[in-house]
Amino acid sequence: MRTSPPPRADAPNAPRVIAVGSGRGGSGKTTVALGLAHALASGFGRRVAMVDLDHQGSLTLYAGARPVADPLTAEPVVTHGISLFRGGEPLAGATAAQLLRHLRRAEVDADEVLVDLPPSLTDPSHAAVLSRPADLLVIVAELEPGSLQPASKLRAMAEAAGVAVLVLPNKDNARGVTGGTLMVLQGAFGREMASVAIKDLAAAPESISKRKPVTAHRPKAPISQALYAVARDLVENGAK
Repeated sequence: MRTSPPPRADAPNAPRVIAVGSGRGGSGKTTVALGLAHALASGFGRRVAMVDLDHQGSLTLYAGARPVADPLTAEPVVTHGISLFRGGEPLAGATAAQLLRHLRRAEVDADEVLVDLPPSLTDPSHAAVLSRPADLLVIVAELEPGSLQPASKLRAMAEAAGVAVLVLPNKDNARGVTGGTLMVLQGAFGREMASVAIKDLAAAPESISKRKPVTAHRPKAPISQALYAVARDLVENGAK
């Protein structure tokens, strides 16, 4: 599993930027982004910042933070031990250059910057994050046939920008259509597949209602254990 390209020579002390996307709504990417950020901070002592670039502001909501009128200038808030740069509807009119400057703010005093991307692949957020460039794009892929096309498009965008890819299968019950889709994803993405798949999602809705990372609300749940495993791989194989 390739989790990070070689450090850039022009920024040896820059944090690792991990973007989380899916190319479609309802994939569970925000739950993954928040849980992975918390796992890196709580389980491995990493200094983590999160950036919510989704116009819906789901990461801001899930983390229990209040929305702000101007996310591009608002100060971050600390929630669950993580510095959060909030998102929401005001980002809808932002340009890629504005979003890139916003992302740069999160890089101060952080080891890892987790970015929750919007579902639309044409949103300027993708251009901003990939032009930085990000160090890793985590693609959250639901195990159903409709996920293959957006996941493939996201990978193509990442490859064009020289960004490493990690595909994390979600909603895996190892039977029927999900089992078949997992095999298709494995065939399409090969070594870019994560070493784990998220199987039991029962704890996810509970954590959202509690406004907590799933890894904080139910640390022993299968979804949390999967996210801790991904975090461990990231730290062991690619931490700066």
